[in-house]
Formats: sequence, C-alpha cells, structure tokens
Amino acid sequence: MVKKVLIAILVMAISMSSIFAVDSMLPSDDVTYNMVTNRYSKTSARILSMGGAGIAVRSNQDALYVNPASLGEKGLVWNVPNVAITLYNTRDLIATGIVDNYKNIKDDMGKYTDALINILGKAGNNKIATTDAGVGAKLGRFAFAVDTQFNLNTYTPSTSVVDIAVVPQIDVVTSLGFGYRFFKNNPVNFDLGIAARLDLRAYYEKVDVSTIMGAVNDSSTFVKSLKETTPIMIGYAVPIDLGANLNVPGGVTFSAVLRNLNGNFSFSQYASLKNANNNAKDTIKNNLKIESPMSLDIGFGWKPKFGLSWLADPNIAIDFVDTIGFFNSASLSNVLVHLRAGIELQLLSVFELRAGLNQGYVSLGLGVNVMNVIHLEASYYRLEFGKNVGDKPIDALTIRANLFWER
Repeated sequence: MVKKVLIAILVMAISMSSIFAVDSMLPSDDVTYNMVTNRYSKTSARILSMGGAGIAVRSNQDALYVNPASLGEKGLVWNVPNVAITLYNTRDLIATGIVDNYKNIKDDMGKYTDALINILGKAGNNKIATTDAGVGAKLGRFAFAVDTQFNLNTYTPSTSVVDIAVVPQIDVVTSLGFGYRFFKNNPVNFDLGIAARLDLRAYYEKVDVSTIMGAVNDSSTFVKSLKETTPIMIGYAVPIDLGANLNVPGGVTFSAVLRNLNGNFSFSQYASLKNANNNAKDTIKNNLKIESPMSLDIGFGWKPKFGLSWLADPNIAIDFVDTIGFFNSASLSNVLVHLRAGIELQLLSVFELRAGLNQGYVSLGLGVNVMNVIHLEASYYRLEFGKNVGDKPIDALTIRANLFWER
C-alpha cells in the first residue's frame, strides 16, 4: 500500500514538473544565448573603420561611449538624431541577390531562405543585422544620450547546420558622462572621465531562420507571436566606464579605459511580452543573473601638426583591448587578438578617409561632413566570431547618418 502511494506521488510530481517546465534562456545553460552577455556598444562607423582603435583620438561624436575622459575639453554639442544600420555577411548576402531583389523577395522565399541558411550555416555565433538610433548632447563637460539598439543574433549548433537559431535582442540605454581636464594651460595635462549607463535589455526565445524569413510574407502575424506567445527575458544593468588621458606635446595622447564595471545583468523571464506588460505575477523566473565581464583597454593617439589642418588633418590610433584577458593567457600569438590600429585623414574639413587593422583584418571607411551639420559615414570591416583569429571572420557594412553640430 505504501509503495503504491509513493509511486502515485512520484507520478504526480513528474506530471506537475512537466506542466511548469520552461526551457532555460540563460547563456550558462544554453550557448545559443551567449551573445546576450556582451556589453552594450554603440555602433561607431568611425571607430570600426579604424580597426576598432580610437580611445586616444578625441571626437565629440562618440567620446561618451569610447572614452569619457575625452569629455574633459569643454564644448557644446548636439547629436540629434543619429541612425546606423549594419548588415553582416555582406559579400555573401549580395551574392545571393537578396539585396538587389528585396522588393521581390516574397516571390522566391524558399531560394533566399536556403541561401541564408548556407551563409549562417557554419557552427557558432553570427549576426544578421544591427540597427542603432539615438539622440545626444554635450553641455560643457557633461554629456547625455538616449539610444536604442536592435540585434538579430544567430547561433548554429555543430550537430546540425539547418537548426540555426535567431535571437532578437533590443537595448534601450540612457548614458550620462562627465570629464575634466587638469592643468589645461600646461603643455602636459591629463583628463579624467566617468560614464554611467542604465541598460534595459530584452531578448526573445530563439526562433529558427525560416520563421524570420516567413515574417517577410506576414510580418503582422510574426510581430503578434513575438508579443503574445514567445517567451522573453527582460532585465537591466548599470555599467560604469572610467577613462584617463595623458596629453603631451606634439599632439600625443596616452589613454586607458576601464569598461563595464558593475556590468552584470539582472533578468526576469516571462511567458511573453504581453504577460510582462500585465503584472509581476506572470513572471516565470525572477532575479536571474547574467555575467558581463569588465575589461581594460589602453591606447595611443597622435594628431600630427603640419600647419595645414584646414587642408589635411590626420589622426593615428593604436589600441590594445582587454588587457586583463590578455594577461590571463598571455602569448606572442595572442597579441594580434587584442591589437587594433587605425588612421583617419580629414580633407578640407569635409571629407574623411579611414583605414585600420582589427586582429589583422583590414577595415576601410569614409565620411562626408556637409556644412558641419549633416554627417554621413560608411565603413566596411571584418569581425572575428570564432575562438581564434581566422576561425570565423564575418564581414560587415555599416551606414551611419546624423545631424551633428559642435562649437
């Protein structure tokens, strides 16, 4: 009799657990979601085209995100609005004809779905697209910005190239920064800066590529499913960046930036966005922690003075990123992984030419500054999505436009 009761209790327990079971959406449990641990990084066409280097090369356009110490030089800046679109695997996408025939994509969905699966099919992480939009301003030494960023992250398991998972992720970020220059009248001076952000992040349960492509035919149904039936994680982090510049004669600057202090995320999991909007009792899981590590970047910048800056104004940048990670596994071959270098040449205060090296991959970019108000930029570069250099380089194209005024 006792044995029968125990068996009945066991069966009931198993049945109830299956009812309430929810697939884990934590990166620690499912590597599909490992890209959501990355810290927020605003897309800078300028920095990306310079190989990812530039913490020691001041620009009011991105100082709040790249190195808050560069806010130490007083100024008035309006950056309203700014928009950027990034497409990954650009060369392969163009070869499929998707870009040229985007208006007729619905007529041959199967062909383009197969093409996208082939592009994303190599095991590991990848991306489809990133969009950025924001507004910002600098008043004196204070800077403020509000930004949104949408990412379509992907992950392909090594066991099946057709089981490509797409993880939509959105960040809404408010940033505050302050910088101060000490001994500003001396030939040798230094800047200190701090930037803090409130990063509200949400990401959906993984969906397959065919579902994403199907949204082209029926976007309303897809959006409805995201809102009403797709599990979602919603959380926040309050990361802090600390920056320092040492400025010496000859236009030389040495910089260091400690990034992502207090950068870990706290998430809650919901059955859907609709449930999240209702009330807290619809939460599936609370207080889920996702680690986002800090890093220390150091950089060198040189702005040569030839007396003809109105004609040609160059900048040279060399960065060594994530030095903490480097010293944890230091080796000569690992130097290339952390090295970034770039050059920028402004011509007639209108045209900007850029080039760089990121982990050995060449990057290129150009910009146009129209009447010191309209700023248009494009950059083409490669990012390494594998564990080692050469494992999985992905090319990307970023187009950025903004209304930008400074004095």
